[in-house]
Amino acid sequence: MGGTVPQLMSDFTMGWGTNRVMGGGTFGYSNEPKSMIDARHIIIWGTNPVWSTPQTWRIILAAKDRGARLHCIDPIRSATSRYCDEYIQTNAGTDLYVVLALLNEVVNNDRIDADYAARCTTAPFLIREDTGLFLRRSNREGGEMAAVRDAVTLNTPESGKADPAYVIDAASGQAALYTECDAPVLEGEFEIDGVKVKTAYRALKEHIAQYTIAEASKLSGIPEDTLRELAAIYSCGEAVTTYTQFGIDHYREGHLWGQALAILSALTNNLSRPGTGIGGPGAPNGSLIPIGCNPAVLTGLNPVKLDAVNKQLCLSAWIETVKTGTFKGEPYTIKAFISSIGNPFSNNAQQRMWIEDAVENLDLIVSLELEMTDTARYSDYVLPVFYWLEHTDVRGNFSNPYIAYQEKAIDPLWESKTDNEILSLLAEKMGLGEVFPHLTEEE
Repeated sequence: MGGTVPQLMSDFTMGWGTNRVMGGGTFGYSNEPKSMIDARHIIIWGTNPVWSTPQTWRIILAAKDRGARLHCIDPIRSATSRYCDEYIQTNAGTDLYVVLALLNEVVNNDRIDADYAARCTTAPFLIREDTGLFLRRSNREGGEMAAVRDAVTLNTPESGKADPAYVIDAASGQAALYTECDAPVLEGEFEIDGVKVKTAYRALKEHIAQYTIAEASKLSGIPEDTLRELAAIYSCGEAVTTYTQFGIDHYREGHLWGQALAILSALTNNLSRPGTGIGGPGAPNGSLIPIGCNPAVLTGLNPVKLDAVNKQLCLSAWIETVKTGTFKGEPYTIKAFISSIGNPFSNNAQQRMWIEDAVENLDLIVSLELEMTDTARYSDYVLPVFYWLEHTDVRGNFSNPYIAYQEKAIDPLWESKTDNEILSLLAEKMGLGEVFPHLTEEE
């Protein structure tokens, strides 16, 4: 007997992309949501906060009352679009090309915040022509970092400082470590120690030249003038927040969308000022989840370490393992699935794989649910759980940096139970009651 606990969320592509540009993890996009109150433009892209995050929609409406203009980019005329000053309809799946074309329009017309880009981004870092990597101190001075690639040295702030990249000092025209240069050159090609180099900004400019407004308009259906107006908004100098969440995550290579959007926002200084940022509900460095809805093994309250519980599978690998019955070339049989606090058959990427590969190869599917979701419809058993107002809990909210006490408003109806109690009762029937003790709400 064994078990596998997949990751709690799989809508990570947006965060993977932004993390490449500005760090912060897969949910630490940018400013917290209340910063939107200071925005002059809020571009709601591929999400419907009127329905999905009403707790932050109120902040967006407050920003609108203070003069912010709301722009909605979406394939469908959503409930959110009704309240926006501008609705921009786009063809599904073309968002990445659109943002690359906007980036090209801003960069190649010299409408970035050059001072911010030079001081606060890697745009002036020098890239070696022979390796495609940053020219670092170890390349010229040797040392233990000389054999370490960029992907490793940039993993942490400290390792980046240990082997800093070179820039060109605008005052002297000579190569200097970025940690020792106050005014680096943003764009250009040079030769250092016989090695040809160019700034990262020059490399970016050359790469994105292929993504044009005309082609973006053709693919997306958005008029060229509208695309140029969007580019002008990002580069106007006023605070712009791009409010986006999980819609574009559902497309292959969605992380590239997050990465390109973060680059556009960074170069136009729309990340760190009040009223700027990227993302949706906001949860710097992770998220808070209702304590009472978690299995005991995930809350840290489980007193016994189970060797049978294996947490190494991400959800994409989990589906492949269910389909093939193997993991890393070894037999690994998964025949039952319990869904709690989620609707993976609808909300996760690659829905076809969930319906075809997972359902066809599982003998038992169980959902712990409040309502008849897509996952519940494919389940053999649907076990009803308490509604939020029917039990006491401690809750975290994506929109607020504090934990709230959730007091029970009414007694639970019919035969529903908390997720925690259901899992504890299942464990008891399996002879694991001592390992997964049921905790009362007070406990």
